[in-house]
Amino acid sequence: MAGRIPEQFIDDVVARTDLVELIGSRLKLKKSGNNHTGLCPFHNEKSPSFNVSENKQLYHCFGCGASGNALTFLIEHDRLDFVEAIEQLANNLGMEVPREEASQQSKDTYLKKKKEQQQLFDLMEKASHYFQQQLRQHPTKEKAVNYLKGRSMTGQTAKAFQLGFAPAGWDNLLKALGTDKETRKLLATAGLLAEKEHKPDDYYDRFRDRIIFPILDTSGRTIAFGGRVLAKDEKPKYYNSPETPIFHKSQTLYGLYQARKQDRHPKQLIVVEGYMDVIALAQHGIHNAVACLGTALTEDHIRMLFKQTSQVVFCFDGDQAGRKAAKKALELSLSQLIDGREVKFLFLADGEDPDTVVSAGGKEAFDNALESSNSVDQFLFSLFDDTSGLEGKARMAKEAMPMIQQVPGEFIKNLLTQELARRTGLNEDTLLKQQPKSSASKNPKGNYSNNSQKSANSRNDKSFSKPKKEAPTTESHNAPDYFTDFAPPPDDYYPDFGADADYPNSESAITAHYHNQISTPASRHALNALRIILHSPFLTPEISAQYFQFTPDTEYETLLSEVLHYLKQSKQQVSTAQLIGYFQDAEQFNLLQQALANPPHTENINLLSELEGTLGKLLDEQQTRKMQRIKEKIYNKTATKEETRLFFQEQQKQKKSGKKR
Repeated sequence: MAGRIPEQFIDDVVARTDLVELIGSRLKLKKSGNNHTGLCPFHNEKSPSFNVSENKQLYHCFGCGASGNALTFLIEHDRLDFVEAIEQLANNLGMEVPREEASQQSKDTYLKKKKEQQQLFDLMEKASHYFQQQLRQHPTKEKAVNYLKGRSMTGQTAKAFQLGFAPAGWDNLLKALGTDKETRKLLATAGLLAEKEHKPDDYYDRFRDRIIFPILDTSGRTIAFGGRVLAKDEKPKYYNSPETPIFHKSQTLYGLYQARKQDRHPKQLIVVEGYMDVIALAQHGIHNAVACLGTALTEDHIRMLFKQTSQVVFCFDGDQAGRKAAKKALELSLSQLIDGREVKFLFLADGEDPDTVVSAGGKEAFDNALESSNSVDQFLFSLFDDTSGLEGKARMAKEAMPMIQQVPGEFIKNLLTQELARRTGLNEDTLLKQQPKSSASKNPKGNYSNNSQKSANSRNDKSFSKPKKEAPTTESHNAPDYFTDFAPPPDDYYPDFGADADYPNSESAITAHYHNQISTPASRHALNALRIILHSPFLTPEISAQYFQFTPDTEYETLLSEVLHYLKQSKQQVSTAQLIGYFQDAEQFNLLQQALANPPHTENINLLSELEGTLGKLLDEQQTRKMQRIKEKIYNKTATKEETRLFFQEQQKQKKSGKKR
């Protein structure tokens, strides 16, 4: 339905929700003083460190730092998107979600987009049934069946993964489903048909003479297909659907739906190379394997993995190419390693893959291989093969320390730093001094706990207390220090408390398409700032004016600028729910959801200084980009005198500070 959800309703539905009841319907909680305590659903633990405050209607985990209110819990735990979470809360209260009147043009655009998406989903489902039918009934099905049998695949496994067959020929699917011009266009949009060159509206089947692997989203809907060639000389060997309005390779993992169907909260996910590896492992009882879809691993993939589990194992060939891919996976994973998460690297012998390992030795052989997986520290330090001499140790310290600094988990980061110090003979202080100092240490203005927020209608809770702050602030922006009555439970608390809590059976998940990948440092800094602001919007009035002076270049920076401006102009304290409600129909709303679903996992730190430090890094990065553009103009002799003066002035500054642009 088109139209905005009123901000006041969002705030009201969060305030009316009994958080203890909401979380208690999904987890086992036990009363402990003013709070309720249980095992954290966001990371693996044996002793409960997850606290729910009945008075404050907030939750906090002392183990991983996850915290929030009813809205953030549904988004993070049930993996709902923003609108689904609001609708769920409203439904629990017997309320209907109101919508503000949208312009006719907005309504038409919204309805048209929703209609096309549904048509694409429907066509993909029909195509999947068609391919499965061909595998059972087509006159030439034997070559497809024989290939699958040759790979030791059973009919039961083929059915579980909905495998199919695209017969040879240019128009089999076209004739079966493309009954009219409009449908043929939709089939082309879905990536099932390709248009002939120089012949508009003249199509042919994209998948021909191939085994078909349906690719499902986390809700079990068919969104794309992969095809494995049957003819020996045909290239490419594997072929995927192109990007479509419902399929984005960098945000899709093959086999994730099937893995979650077996276990909604798997303790571990194994990332393998291809479809057949995922299927072969599943056939041998290993149901927690997933694969990327003909594309390199991305940050979106890493985030998807860690939303499902706390331990990820990357499985690679042991050759040079495999180790290169593993290094890339390590680099992408480091920034996601909060305490409680784990990444491992499994290298198989040359010429082997998961399929061959389980086919030869069964589940036990692959489980044994998993036991030999390299931990993060083992693989990180193995990248430096020559550390016997001083030069080798110096190179390790110089190259490894910047990688370690990316780790957000303080315990993991400290342990890695200690290990680097042991291997190089340098002390930890020396290693830490090699890094440029973060501006986060400047101008400390308060010691806020993360995710501190208060709904404007939060039951008139009087137990929120003001934090002690070195700099005075106005009464309207006092930050609630809501961790004051949270106390970590003793280690022997809940001796019989198991990890088998019942979970909701919803298959919904955040599947928003991010228009702009987080591929630049500036975008990452902007996203980190958004995370802090979303979970502690009351901080904004305390930010020094200098940090507002950046010119947005990317979507993340633009969104950050708009959020800061909105909060700065607001005359009253704004809650997280109100902030999200205000931006719900903005073009970058999906980016806001991403930031909301990935809160800052930090505890007992100065969040204001952290925020200003992040904004300071963003300003530095923008200055670097500006100087780079001027440098190119100087090289091309198109720079103005003022630009040239600014560039050399900046160069002199950098020389004095010992830095280089």
